[in-house]
Amino acid sequence: MGGKALSCAHGTAPASPPAPPPKTGKAAKTPKAPKKPKAPRAWTDRVEVFRLLPTKAQHRLLDEALAATRSLYNAALEHLYTGLSHWHQRGKFKPRPEPVFDSETGKRVYVPNTYFPTSFDLYKALTAIRADDPDWARWPATLLRGTTDRAVDAFARFYARKREGLKGGRPRFKGANRWRSLEFSDLIGIGIQWGASGMGAIGTHRVAIKGIGGLRMRAHRALPLGAVVTGITLVRTAGGVWQAHVAHKSPKELRGESEPATLAFDWNIGDLAVGSDGFRLPNPRRGKRAEKKRRRLARAVSRSQKGSKRRRKTVARLARAYEAEANARRTARHTGAARLIRHAVHAGHKGMAVEIADWAGLLTKFALPKDRDAPVEPWDTPSARKRRRKALKDAALGTLCKYVQHKAESAGLSIHKVPAPGTTQECARCARRAKVRLTLADRVYACRACGHRLDRDENSAQTVLRRARRGLDPRPSPKAPWVLPEVGRSHPCGNTAGA
Repeated sequence: MGGKALSCAHGTAPASPPAPPPKTGKAAKTPKAPKKPKAPRAWTDRVEVFRLLPTKAQHRLLDEALAATRSLYNAALEHLYTGLSHWHQRGKFKPRPEPVFDSETGKRVYVPNTYFPTSFDLYKALTAIRADDPDWARWPATLLRGTTDRAVDAFARFYARKREGLKGGRPRFKGANRWRSLEFSDLIGIGIQWGASGMGAIGTHRVAIKGIGGLRMRAHRALPLGAVVTGITLVRTAGGVWQAHVAHKSPKELRGESEPATLAFDWNIGDLAVGSDGFRLPNPRRGKRAEKKRRRLARAVSRSQKGSKRRRKTVARLARAYEAEANARRTARHTGAARLIRHAVHAGHKGMAVEIADWAGLLTKFALPKDRDAPVEPWDTPSARKRRRKALKDAALGTLCKYVQHKAESAGLSIHKVPAPGTTQECARCARRAKVRLTLADRVYACRACGHRLDRDENSAQTVLRRARRGLDPRPSPKAPWVLPEVGRSHPCGNTAGA
């Protein structure tokens, strides 16, 4: 045939019909239009902590609720461990519902895995238990479901860490001293009765819970305008004080989302924050002040006989001391972050840059060496490392950085996150780095390449600002030569340039 016309009795065969149009399949689909960039998130999530003022009877009911939810959590955990053992025997990696063919309807239905219970299986068991036992029916269903959800979430977090290759122990059974909160799956059955001052205003309000009654709640600060309450958790502190952690979402201001950074902060131990404009936030050192009291109470606990009333009372006093120290440190970080934001707003800045570091890695960096007999430098002795670790924990720089970001978001400031590696060794003017690392004793940075000379912390803050403005790679450039900085004190390489 070869593409020629076929001959027949009536002459040449008619031409072949035109080819049909190509089928529209996956390959013939028109390209999709590019997705529009997502609009900035108009809501921000916050948690406010208010103090509860329960009566003596309500204190007793709250303690009973703690005991009931703790036993339920341990029972749910045991149930999950039993299902986990059967699951491993079957050799499955992930517990999923199995499809079963229903002969009556002719459809596939998914039934729960009988070996590994899911959250809904635990919900059904709770419904049956509350129907048979009035002692469990006295508590709201949302409280019991929130307790079982905690057990399921504990397993989910464990296997998430396992899949990522991280270390982490399995969920543990909770003792009476390790169970201090009441969580609710949703707000059904829970009512917040706002007082005469209005919804979310400063004043005394009530939290109505089934089986406990109306708990007085003292709001020391007002919720943001337009806030919507999304959850509530009751927590008992080490001192026996009950608190209400009210989670809410509130609209945030979207101004300044794309503003360039005009101010940067560098985190330190001496001064918690040093700005690129020279502003400094001093370190109150709360841990150093409370260390003497904690040591005295710890010695008293060690002298007490185990199981005695005196030991229990002393342990409670020690727990209250730790709690007071943590509260003072948290308050200091809140006030410090607010002071930094006020400084930025009053100075007319609309964008600010902060450095992000691996704070846990810094603690590991200052860990004690494995070989303690190895020669060390005078400024890097084991006792010096111990003091640095203690000072770094007391500074709580990660908490301060988080609070600054949250408060800047509420104030409408644009935040630029800059990686911290190399900011101390890099010149803020010419972007060149030192060949020998600066030690903590070197407080002056002087670049021999460009002659830039400045305080070490202010130079780091200006480096953070320069990176945020230009988007520089934190890694050293291969074209930039390595230069040795001049420092005001003796340097490990022998440089003793004058201050």
